Amino acid sequence: MANFVGGLRYNSGMYKYLLKELNEKEVRELQDIATPLEKLSRLIEQQVKDSDLVLAEETVLAMLDRVRTMQTAKVMWPTSTVDYIINAYEKFETGYNAFVEGGRNETEAAKLMITILSGFLGLEDDVFNLFDSGLGMNSMYNPEENKHLLLLTALILGLRGDRGIKFGTTYTIAGHEMYHSILTFPEMQLQLWDRKVALNRECYIDHMIRTQDMYRAEENTTYLNSGVNTTGEDLPDYEGLQAAFKLLQQEGGLEEVPYPELPKITRERLFFYSWTATWCIQGPRRISSDR
Repeated sequence: MANFVGGLRYNSGMYKYLLKELNEKEVRELQDIATPLEKLSRLIEQQVKDSDLVLAEETVLAMLDRVRTMQTAKVMWPTSTVDYIINAYEKFETGYNAFVEGGRNETEAAKLMITILSGFLGLEDDVFNLFDSGLGMNSMYNPEENKHLLLLTALILGLRGDRGIKFGTTYTIAGHEMYHSILTFPEMQLQLWDRKVALNRECYIDHMIRTQDMYRAEENTTYLNSGVNTTGEDLPDYEGLQAAFKLLQQEGGLEEVPYPELPKITRERLFFYSWTATWCIQGPRRISSDR
């Protein structure tokens, strides 16, 4: 389970956009839920690092069982989120049994399913709507199979972090998932996104001006310069829109340098695609409270 908690933090900014506005009491309730789950996720990561896969499996099941208990107690939590996590539990249980029945020993089966569970960071259908349906459908992970843990991820960490992290994670995810899409179906995706950028040209120009000022703000500088990224899932993990933006502002002449394995997509072009998806296609009202 490569960098499980790192993956959780990486996607945390998305939760802001999955809920309606919360009052202070609701925020406290969510944080009360998040803290023990975050501790369990850290424990899972350490157990996998220590190759203690049986204990890691038990911790995963305990984590999901806690969610099931919350559902029974009718804890304030979006119903769809609970359903997805329960579905993840059922998939884990079903997959584990299938691996064992197929001849794997229990340790191998646990390792496989824990690894798969950590891969649930693929974007969920509701999140796709934020970036338009064409953005994440062809990501490395099958969204229908791996859509569950992003919502748990967001719950655990989405209410924490400064403004820079919220913007940075959102843009990085946009660029990162688009990388997978373009790598898998290059000609189709390039034509699709060229059209989307053209249709949203005025919106792009308008918000480009605003964000240049926003990203120069000191509060965002640390995150943008930190190189924070998930490791082990392709080089462009940290080269989403936030890195492309930094290059465009600070390192003139590098705009036409392509990403590895993507000779037809430059940093500048991916920046345009990501920006249009994030601000214009999804609708600026989605993030007006953070603007």
